[in-house]
Amino acid sequence: MAEQGPTPNSPSSYITLEGAAWLGRILGLVIVGIALAVSSKAAALAVQDEVWVFLSTLVTPMALGFLILIGAESMSRLGRR
Repeated sequence: MAEQGPTPNSPSSYITLEGAAWLGRILGLVIVGIALAVSSKAAALAVQDEVWVFLSTLVTPMALGFLILIGAESMSRLGRR
């Protein structure tokens, strides 16, 4: 008997480009939120130069989160074609 593909209830039937785009959006927003929370906590604990401590702990994770969001939006637009 020939293989008919995944059954409708199998997890692999839900893996699509649009699903990956939504997962990327959620992941990007979570990373941005965590970066803001950690940076504000680090700035609150700093004795001096709170602004620079906030910015230095925020830059890299925020950039990663935004790159993930941009990639998710690109996947979403590719999925609509």
